[in-house]
Amino acid sequence: ELRGAIAGGQLLLEYQPTVELATGYPVIMEALVRWDHPERGRLSPFQFVPMADDAGLFSELGEWVLETACEEFSSWRRDDPSTLIRVSVNVSLAQLAMPRFSQRIIDLLIRKAISPSRLCLEIAESQLLDNSLVLGALESLRAWGIEIILDNFDTRHSSLDHLERLPIGMVKTDRSVTARLSERPRQ
Repeated sequence: ELRGAIAGGQLLLEYQPTVELATGYPVIMEALVRWDHPERGRLSPFQFVPMADDAGLFSELGEWVLETACEEFSSWRRDDPSTLIRVSVNVSLAQLAMPRFSQRIIDLLIRKAISPSRLCLEIAESQLLDNSLVLGALESLRAWGIEIILDNFDTRHSSLDHLERLPIGMVKTDRSVTARLSERPRQ
C-alpha cells in the first residue's frame, strides 16, 4: 500500500513553523509527511515510516519528501520573493550514508532555484554514530551553506561531544528538557 501511496499521490506535507520569539514571525517551516490513506484516513509518520523502512521504501519516501518540500518552498518563494523563511526536512542516517547524497541535494536545489542557505536538514540525535560517511556528508552539506539541525537532543542521555565535533548549526530539544530549567537553579 505504501508503495502505491508514494506513486499515487496519497502522501502530503504539512508544515510546522519555528517562530522567532522576538518578532513572532515564522523563520523555518519543517516539512512533515502525512499519508491520506483511502480507508484509514490521515496517518502520521509514526504509523507508516517504520513500515517504509521494513519494506525497503525508506529512501524512496525520503526522496519524495525532499523533492516535494523543495518544490513547495520554491513555489512560496515565487509567490513572495521577500520571504525570509527557510524549509527544513528530516533526513535519516541511511540517506546521509547514500553515495553522492550531498551532490543530489545540491542538484535538487539548483533545479528548484533555491539557495542552499534556505534549506535545513534535521537528523535525530539517536541516529548519530561514529560513521565517517555520515560525517563527510554533513560537513559537505554544511560547507554549501545548508543548515544542519540536531533533532531530539536530550541532555539526560546525550553526549555533548556531538555538539562539538559535528557541523551542527542548531539544536532542537524536547519541551520536557527546557521545562526543567526553571525548576533547578544549577541547570
